[in-house]
Amino acid sequence: MDLIFQYFNLEKLENKNIVCFGCLKSSREFALRLIGQDICFDYFLFPENNMYYLPHLMNKPVLNIEKLKALSDYVVLVSWKELSYARKVLYNAGLEQNLLEIERIQPKLTDASNLIIYGTGGRAKRLFNDINKYLDIYGFCDSNKDKSGSCLNDKPIIHASELSNFSKNTCIIIGSTYYDEIKNTLLRYGIDEENIFYVEYDLTIFPYDQHKISYNLTCLLELINDCKDKKVILYGEKRTVQIMSKKFSYLGLNVREIIERDSLKEDGTIYSLVYYNIQNTICIIVDMYSKITHNALKEIGLEETQYAWVDNYSSYYVSGKETAYQCVLDPHLGHTYIHEDVEHPGFIEYKNVSSEGESPIVILTLGGSTTSGYGVRQKPWSLYLSEILTINNINHVIYCGGMDSYTASQELIKLIRDGIWLKPDFVISYSGMNNMSITSKTPFVSYYQKEFYDSISEFAVLPYLGTMRGVNYGIESCCDNYEYWYMQIKMMYAICNTLGIEYKAFLQPVLYNKKNINDSDIDVAILEGFMLDISNKSLVAVEATEKCIMLQKNAVYFRKMAESITEPWFYDLSDLFDNESRIYMDYCHVYEKGNKIIAKKIFEIIKYDIKNL
Repeated sequence: MDLIFQYFNLEKLENKNIVCFGCLKSSREFALRLIGQDICFDYFLFPENNMYYLPHLMNKPVLNIEKLKALSDYVVLVSWKELSYARKVLYNAGLEQNLLEIERIQPKLTDASNLIIYGTGGRAKRLFNDINKYLDIYGFCDSNKDKSGSCLNDKPIIHASELSNFSKNTCIIIGSTYYDEIKNTLLRYGIDEENIFYVEYDLTIFPYDQHKISYNLTCLLELINDCKDKKVILYGEKRTVQIMSKKFSYLGLNVREIIERDSLKEDGTIYSLVYYNIQNTICIIVDMYSKITHNALKEIGLEETQYAWVDNYSSYYVSGKETAYQCVLDPHLGHTYIHEDVEHPGFIEYKNVSSEGESPIVILTLGGSTTSGYGVRQKPWSLYLSEILTINNINHVIYCGGMDSYTASQELIKLIRDGIWLKPDFVISYSGMNNMSITSKTPFVSYYQKEFYDSISEFAVLPYLGTMRGVNYGIESCCDNYEYWYMQIKMMYAICNTLGIEYKAFLQPVLYNKKNINDSDIDVAILEGFMLDISNKSLVAVEATEKCIMLQKNAVYFRKMAESITEPWFYDLSDLFDNESRIYMDYCHVYEKGNKIIAKKIFEIIKYDIKNL
């Protein structure tokens, strides 16, 4: 089983500076393929000269055409798909002699009497769109017999058992991540292994014939960003660790130590970590996620920010989310999280209560994922606020009710239904981002609720009411996202004011409306599809999704409109990180440094009200 690409001219890379052409998604995938082929490159080339600014990508410097001209002894490598474009760009710059073609589609695929994609999911569809213009694709194959006889992209779908009817030089491209399982299925149906190919959009390694590990591109890029200033300890199965150590060196990551294990599964070797100084170090585990290993890391006493699995890495979420909380349906809020150690579902408690002190001040914090304490790698701002209150000898209990994806509407419902029974003295709402992304005309109902009710409505039969004929989500709103958000936080103020509860609402800062964009911000922005426009020093979409473009537009609008609010209970924090760097991990979530700044700012604002309670 081979990759659908063939590599050649590799001997011409010796003693050369290697430049990877392009910076967009297809180029990053090409860069991963180079690493997969043990080709270490030195630079990226962004071909649009003097338009956008991108300092580095995947830990490599980014050159424009002018900087490329100043380079000596170099070759420019390009993916098979962008070859014509690269030739044109370099020809116009007088540099075409430095272009080196090293990647092409396997000749066997172009000569096949029939070419079939195995799979009908998202990966198979993407594969079809990528190669349809270049190869003659007969159709799709699937293990589900019910799909046989139907079509996908106007191409027939067949069952694997029908492959015996095709000629011997029929080639199959696996459009799925289940390479080994599908390969074995194809072998059973008489397909020669030399006629089976796979496509890779991520980084997949095969340490042994029957042992495959795939690392998601997004996870890798986040890991590279987070680890560039840290020392790395690599841990895992021996052969896999050795391969990944080499790949990490290509990406300029500082691998300090390697801890190898002979067996494929955890055998207790992980406990040797106790003998290492892991200050400013992260232990990266190259195996697939293991609850056994995760529990061992906790026994050793490591924090979530001190270790990570490559295969499911997230800057925001912890490695084993299911060990941190359980997600459950909520009839009013769509979903919430529970944990056996948490007294009140949907709330995490942070407190410091002295037995000799005054009665504790009860604070309720509300918001979306940027407030949540469930399953997060970074210490949340509510916990930092608790630490600040403790330093100031203020007895307190903080109920952190932030929940990922919650809008101000869910905050309002949660306050009415749950929050008031916690008898808070203070309610703090920190929100805005999730309301910027709403496209629904009935935003009071979360999209989780809509998906759930839509899926069950046609099957629902209730006593005395009969069969349900659909779902009603309420009267459509007649205002924009900003006005709707402000209306919700204003209602929370009204409720708190009526009940004698102090209330403060904060519009959260987001990357998309940050005034002073720095290099660390651009590192994050490129992963969201944005670069810095040199002409006006603002983020501009180069391959961002429609949702991201809408978010950026609304973020700027929210910040502008918030300037006119003069209510004493409202504070605009849009500018909080304008002069800070290395804060954002994505367009809204921040590292612990950012959460500490948020907590400090909120404390400065509420401390006088707390003293008067």
